[in-house]
Amino acid sequence: MKKLYWIFAILFSLLSISHANTEEGSASGGEPAATPTATSEKVVEAPNSSTLEPIVIPIIKAGKVYGYLRIEVQLITKDESPIESIKPIFPILRDKYFTNLYGLLCDRWLPGTPLNQDTILELVKKITTSVLLEKTKEDNVIVYFKSFYFTPANK
Repeated sequence: MKKLYWIFAILFSLLSISHANTEEGSASGGEPAATPTATSEKVVEAPNSSTLEPIVIPIIKAGKVYGYLRIEVQLITKDESPIESIKPIFPILRDKYFTNLYGLLCDRWLPGTPLNQDTILELVKKITTSVLLEKTKEDNVIVYFKSFYFTPANK
């Protein structure tokens, strides 16, 4: 009888732990709690590619924050040449991306409509081409979004 009691006690505690983990995940956004992973290795990019630091753009209309757009832009050289030669231009690119996208989103975006990732990517490509032609006299990169997230503002 004591063995049966201990078996039920162990099963009950295991189920309680499992249930607590799923409740903890749903309270933080509806997803199960993520298990932390230890990664000591740094992601190494190819010598002809680089990802700019993430850019977070607030979307503000009439003094109200509607949300935030977070993008990570990845640049890859077309001819496999090292990207080191254009890294000094990255701060200029980030500033141009932020300034142009902030103006566009705050002026033209309609609340309640989804953001068009393809249109925004085309604008980022045009900005990149413009800056590279002005600063280096050549356009030798392909532009991608490594990540594109829209987060509504908390109410």
